[in-house]
Amino acid sequence: MSAFFRSRIWMVPVILFIINLGLKIIYIASNPVALDEPFTIFYAQPAFLPMLKIHLADNTPPLFDVLLFGWIRFFGISAFSVRFLPMVFSSATVIYVYLLGERIAGKISGLASALIFSFSTFQIYFAHEARAYSLFSLLSAASLYYYFSLDEKSTRRPFILFIVSNVLLAFTHYFGFIVVGAELAFSFWFIPRHPFAFRKIWLSFITWLALISPLIVFVLRRYHTVRKTGFWVSTPPLDAWYENIRKFSNQPVIAIGFLLLIGIGLVQMFRKSMFRKNLSLQILPLWFFGIYTALFVFSFHLPVFLDRYLIFLSVPFYLLIGVSIPAVTSQYRFQVLLLIVIGIAMIATTNLRPGNGRDPIKLSAFVMNKKDSSAAVLISPPWLDKGLIYYCRPDIFRREASFDKELESDRWYRIFSSQDAVGRLTNDIHRVLYVLNGADEINHLGDFLEQKPFGFKRLETRLFGNADGVVVYER
Repeated sequence: MSAFFRSRIWMVPVILFIINLGLKIIYIASNPVALDEPFTIFYAQPAFLPMLKIHLADNTPPLFDVLLFGWIRFFGISAFSVRFLPMVFSSATVIYVYLLGERIAGKISGLASALIFSFSTFQIYFAHEARAYSLFSLLSAASLYYYFSLDEKSTRRPFILFIVSNVLLAFTHYFGFIVVGAELAFSFWFIPRHPFAFRKIWLSFITWLALISPLIVFVLRRYHTVRKTGFWVSTPPLDAWYENIRKFSNQPVIAIGFLLLIGIGLVQMFRKSMFRKNLSLQILPLWFFGIYTALFVFSFHLPVFLDRYLIFLSVPFYLLIGVSIPAVTSQYRFQVLLLIVIGIAMIATTNLRPGNGRDPIKLSAFVMNKKDSSAAVLISPPWLDKGLIYYCRPDIFRREASFDKELESDRWYRIFSSQDAVGRLTNDIHRVLYVLNGADEINHLGDFLEQKPFGFKRLETRLFGNADGVVVYER
């Protein structure tokens, strides 16, 4: 038996992992599959090479989609199945959160950071979403842990795992390049005290660059496309800097408390000269506040300041809270008291079942109840089609190769404008189900349908969730 297992240092991380699994699996399928999930699932279904080609043209690299591609071939596309991998990735992240906190400032810091992570509604939400974000968070935390492990005493193992985590990170999300760039920028902090670690970081970067070189072309191409055509993310409001911290923290009062704790902790670290003794304490505040604020400012040039894109910064935020505890008080009993207060605050405000604001199940049931051979379904905007068909016609959803053709033949029409309906609403169609996104779009097609030569009359309007609705027309 290895010294690692004999020491039992593995017990706390494993217990935290099991707790996270328990918290996150309870309501894993409570939310309907919606928003971007249907796209991820749908495009993970083709044969491997076509699937890879589709995702390399997307806004995210293909690693998560490749994993999901293999997973659904064995376990299907149910909500439980497609979210199981993200749930495991999110649960595993707590191991690195704890180890990072313990490494930087001791067990209390590790436990506090891990507790905040475990009971963060923000983390639970992305653990329940079949997207790449929980994997992105896991690999970012792993990269940061191995980054701080590169010292003169370290073995070859952390160096190899550092490279591996960064390579996987680049193939998971393009913001992974920000993580690697930050590691290079902060590597100069290592020169006075850990020159050997500085050399390791740059050697790992050269190796990383060689391994991910095929991806760089796609990164530059996507950036050029986004700059040319625009991005769907809006320019953030001025309060977005605070708002995302609030999301990391469950409630406003807790977010303010955490920021105050960090502020007091940083002042105490400076007063007690803790920064001189601990290189990680120098880098960590710059890592979070520097990158976080830089992305906020950059978003006024190219909007990227979106909560899901910032998930990789939630871990250093939780760590800052954890490492501030021993800075604020050196007395162990008061550290434990702060740990208990933080734990109670997060547990009391956590939501194990965060909703996504959508209700495609009821919407689909309503549509299928009204849909018959003489009815046409108009879908606007067109990207609603995957989420609707996932529930209305799962048989068609699973046949990616013939998806478009089968939709058309069964009179499911995706429309960009009123004119797209012309030529499709033939005389034998007596009912139209207009599926739309947002109550403000109800009249987008209505006036057009009620005019000649169509002559439809609006019978009823139903809204489902926070955004989607159906307007029924007949003639």
